[in-house]
Amino acid sequence: SAKAMTLSGTVGYLSAIDDDTRASYDSGCSIGLSFDFPKALTIFKHKFTTGAEVNFVNLEGNATDDLSINSAIFHLNTKFEKLPVDFSFGAGVGDHPNSGLVGIALLDVSHSLPCKKVDLSIGLRIQQVINVTEDFEFKFDHNLYGINLKVGKKINF
Repeated sequence: SAKAMTLSGTVGYLSAIDDDTRASYDSGCSIGLSFDFPKALTIFKHKFTTGAEVNFVNLEGNATDDLSINSAIFHLNTKFEKLPVDFSFGAGVGDHPNSGLVGIALLDVSHSLPCKKVDLSIGLRIQQVINVTEDFEFKFDHNLYGINLKVGKKINF
């Protein structure tokens, strides 16, 4: 049987939610490349598809150098029958210019747009950067939110 996966590109705009990040950085851009694995999981009797993403974020510094975070993220994607939006929960690791390796947590809520040739959606992203200190304490460094446009194409193999 043939298997399929979707390869997608994402462009977006991110802003800080928290006051500390907003004081140091202006809004910036986000660019990502993602693909869905042909494997699905069932968690609490609900089906999730799996996927991965590489993501590049750059916030323009207004009091300091720009903040660039490159990350690799694992996704669990799902839909609910009666809602017009899709949900994606992500967790991964990123490269922070000041902290080194950091954890990344994501929530994407997206709405598919009518397009016959490609998968097209507009979405809202909430992204949390988590630093683990030497004492193994979690420090929530940057709370970000933004909008994005995602274009994908299903590939059969």
